[in-house]
Amino acid sequence: MNNELSESYLEIYAKDLLKEIKLYVRKNGIKLKKEKKTDKKMIEVIKDLCKVNNDESNSKSIMPLVLIPLKTEEDVERVKCTLILFYTALYTDDLKLLNKLYDDEYDFGNRKNNLDLFIFDKRLSKWFEEEEYAKLIENKTELLRNFYYSLLFYDDIKMDEDECIKEFATIVKENPNVADIKKGYFEQRKIMHRVITKKTISYFGSRFLLDITYEQKKNIIDNIYESLNEEEIERIKDLLKDPNFSLGWYTSTKEILKNFTNEELKMINDIERDLFVECHGESLSDVNYEEIKNIIYNRTQPEKPKERKKRYIHYHY
Repeated sequence: MNNELSESYLEIYAKDLLKEIKLYVRKNGIKLKKEKKTDKKMIEVIKDLCKVNNDESNSKSIMPLVLIPLKTEEDVERVKCTLILFYTALYTDDLKLLNKLYDDEYDFGNRKNNLDLFIFDKRLSKWFEEEEYAKLIENKTELLRNFYYSLLFYDDIKMDEDECIKEFATIVKENPNVADIKKGYFEQRKIMHRVITKKTISYFGSRFLLDITYEQKKNIIDNIYESLNEEEIERIKDLLKDPNFSLGWYTSTKEILKNFTNEELKMINDIERDLFVECHGESLSDVNYEEIKNIIYNRTQPEKPKERKKRYIHYHY
């Protein structure tokens, strides 16, 4: 293949690979706008990474140009992941941060559709000073990641994303440990995943989430997995005004609010916090509401059997 044809093929190859790179940048949540300048630079990077394999014994070869020689699928995946990361950092003007994170051996992931590109999203990073943000990435990656993906998943929440991110930054600046799980509780997780999200920020606001107690976050807010209406939100706010209220119901929040008044829930909190554990079927989602009401109004508890079968609690994630 002559030089002119080789250059033409190289241009097409680079554009095709760039198309794939941008596809995965978007799949990882990054919104691209006015990216032509970045595209032009990236095409040159890809072309520089290619080499000409001029096999003199086969000068008519139609595929003389390839990306850096790769032996396995894992090699291909690794290089493409690196190109996706590089494109994102180039687009957001964060190559310095990318290099620093590589120097710190940060694990971005190893699959094209599951990389920590959110770190470079200016909508998030612009609210923090450089050193402050680097420290958050190092120590609170899971909190940042969890909140960022809530922006993508909770599309039913109408709150403006920029305002939501601003509120998130307010929370994290004041208390970066706001959603941490205490040692010994759910040790497979570092944070309570449903406490600081687009949903909870839109429902309760930053001040409320900062002021409630650890037990209230763990037992109540972290168990809200449904969409709530304004009345239900206001009822939860009213309950949590009392720092001593931290009743864990471990099941559908909407069903709890439907079956009990706030006064009844306060009675349960004051009388016997374990009623939702005691009065259930095979799982904690199968609650005997009538039994609980009988107990709180009669102020007596049913006699507990001497031997109890071990029951497994199924939490919603």
